[in-house]
Amino acid sequence: MKRQLSICILLLFAFSCALAQLHEHRTFSNSGITIEKVMPPTWGQSIATVIIVTDTRGAEVKKIKASIHTGYPFRVDVASLAPARYTIKVIVERANDSVRELQTYFLKTENCKWVALKLVPACELSPTPGIAHHGLHADKPVIYLYPQAIEDVTVKLNFKGTLTNTIPAYDSGWQVSATPAGVITNHADGKEYPYLFWEGTTDKDDWDMSTGFVISADSMRQFLLNVLPQIGLQPKECNEFIDYWLPRLQKNPYNLIHFAGREYEDMAPLVVTPAPDTMLRIFMLFTSVKKNHKAAPQQFAPFIRKGFTLVEWGGMDMDNKQLIRK
Repeated sequence: MKRQLSICILLLFAFSCALAQLHEHRTFSNSGITIEKVMPPTWGQSIATVIIVTDTRGAEVKKIKASIHTGYPFRVDVASLAPARYTIKVIVERANDSVRELQTYFLKTENCKWVALKLVPACELSPTPGIAHHGLHADKPVIYLYPQAIEDVTVKLNFKGTLTNTIPAYDSGWQVSATPAGVITNHADGKEYPYLFWEGTTDKDDWDMSTGFVISADSMRQFLLNVLPQIGLQPKECNEFIDYWLPRLQKNPYNLIHFAGREYEDMAPLVVTPAPDTMLRIFMLFTSVKKNHKAAPQQFAPFIRKGFTLVEWGGMDMDNKQLIRK
């Protein structure tokens, strides 16, 4: 009798562990990690690092030395690791010989072959001083410019909110030159940029979320790979969108995703000189929902690039209200 009771207890414990692992898989599974606010702040600068992966007991299972560029993903091969939760440490060696250790975790699942680390430049996250109240944050809208020939372009953003960061510095507008390949040179500092970057916080919280897509964390990557080209992004733009947003989207078991149209353009109108022949502005809203949440699917008109083309993408986590700074 005692033996049967012991077996029952062991089976119940194993079942409980399996449920816990399933819940953790649904909640935390991802293939990308962003480690925020690392110095030096220059976008694209190479940083010497040591990457150490440890298991739940703290035992080291992988260690590599690598040079990571801020703002770009760096792939860590985890295919040989058993499915489990791991801690990943990134030891950053800065130019002044001081060392900073950044730490996060990832869940290795059966189909997870690599983890994408991205060190975000401090200048993309440093807020301006002063606090007004809470609002929603427009995260990393980036603007690509593709003229037909090398051309001087002025871009003005009339954002109905508070800008928290711009790269390069916005002042009263961006004065740049752009090539057909999308290389942007800022007139103020003479530096090259892959896009114009801005972020800001707004009072607007009445977005229409009646249409969209309910997507699980496990299906999120494939969903983005399918839908972004339908909307009009090219492979490079798709990859950069996914590298930035996938880790954040996969923090929720299920998301309702809606791509805003006129509402976004009214909140953040652009004035571009000379005027683009075609313009694509993608702004993804997302919020955590239950699995059985219903929404009417969105439909997208074909986007055909002709002449001078401007492309922009960004997004907003509807569950993450932040302090509006001024």
